[in-house]
Amino acid sequence: IPEAMATCTVKVDKTDVFAFTSSDKKIYVGKTAQLNLNHLFKGEVVKDAIVKFSSSDDKIVTVDDKGYVTGKKTGEAKITATYGNLTAEININVANLITITLDITEVTLNPNVESNNRITVTGAVKKNGINVKNATIVWSVLNDKMIKVTSDKNKATLNALGCGNTALIAEYEGEIATCIITSYKTVSTIADMEGIKVDYNGWFKLVNDIDFTGHAWSSITPWMGDPVNPELYFGGIFDGQGY
Repeated sequence: IPEAMATCTVKVDKTDVFAFTSSDKKIYVGKTAQLNLNHLFKGEVVKDAIVKFSSSDDKIVTVDDKGYVTGKKTGEAKITATYGNLTAEININVANLITITLDITEVTLNPNVESNNRITVTGAVKKNGINVKNATIVWSVLNDKMIKVTSDKNKATLNALGCGNTALIAEYEGEIATCIITSYKTVSTIADMEGIKVDYNGWFKLVNDIDFTGHAWSSITPWMGDPVNPELYFGGIFDGQGY
């Protein structure tokens, strides 16, 4: 008997899918967002399906027949989508929408200049679009050896103690805003030059020419090669700015 062969084509369909695209979603009080469903039947996207949506707590979040959810108050609730005997669930976290605005976002201070070694930063807070009067903001600074912070609710006074770059942090109910701080010492007099000798790791900027006529000047730090501790050599920044 001669050999015989026959073939057939087999198509394997994907398992039906009915699920939200994520298991959790965060929205804000008073804001609306649309939920997204993956609905596949035999590997094809199901269009125009009549899906029913429901909320486990309408006081926290509501949902319409198009899958749009609206935050009512802070808390967590579950949205359930139903299509025939298929169901899908997603957890909704409703949070307050906090915005913090600082009147100053960048500042330069000079620790050795009394007229510019401190400044006050004021923060304005909105919760769900409404101003929070005299909000108690938590103020902090990344380098407290460089900047001292004295706070009073929505105000923070910065005092420059040292040189460098750092940031002021304003925090309210988990949201933050920042103010970038630059601090360096200006050098305009012979006395300012002498001051470098007690701050080997400082940041200095020359702001004018200085006449040393009649002044007995000694080096800022020991001469290289002298038998002294290396930590006594100047390790900061001196910017002559062309003077």
